[in-house]
Amino acid sequence: MVIQVYLLTLVYLLIGSSILLSQRYSSRFILLLDLQNVYSKNRKMKLFLALIGLILSVGGAFLPLPPGPVILGDLVVIINLFCLSFYYFYCYFQNIESVSITEYGMKAKAKMFFGWEVLVVVVLHFLFPNIVLI
Repeated sequence: MVIQVYLLTLVYLLIGSSILLSQRYSSRFILLLDLQNVYSKNRKMKLFLALIGLILSVGGAFLPLPPGPVILGDLVVIINLFCLSFYYFYCYFQNIESVSITEYGMKAKAKMFFGWEVLVVVVLHFLFPNIVLI
């Protein structure tokens, strides 16, 4: 069960990072453009991603990989899961499309920074799964 939560967390954070970075890099990568279209057009997808993120964050808090403490073993990963889930909830309740924010606005820069930060956490969590990220 622990490995399944770990793998689902990696995939969820990778998808979240791709959604956050899709506005800036969709012209270079067609897959990001498709992901951006699916995310911006479908409100149920935003709600689904938000609920899955909350479930994974609770699961990650109580089921970390073996060398970590039993509760809050991967605090940085859990914080990223919560922030990404709350971003999806915010977009769901505000009915915000990911393409509605201008590319050079302050919100777009914050989104891009958060997307890169989530991507770095995913890579570190994948390369060093046994290191506790506190």
